[in-house]
Amino acid sequence: MDLNTAISIMKVEIKNKYAQAYLTDISGAIENGGTYGLKIQLEYVLSNASSWRGSQATEVKSYIRQWIKDKS
Repeated sequence: MDLNTAISIMKVEIKNKYAQAYLTDISGAIENGGTYGLKIQLEYVLSNASSWRGSQATEVKSYIRQWIKDKS
């Protein structure tokens, strides 16, 4: 899995409107904050995606958490 795939999956699967708002503005976060902006944006997505469950959710969230950790 790569970051773009994980984000694409989240855009389709996550139903929380706040998480969707953060996903929609990922390009803005990158433009304004670079990698740091993307990291913060993804942390907000994860914090609003707690109701997204299942094996795919677990895999994608785990990948995103590891990506964030690697960039810290």
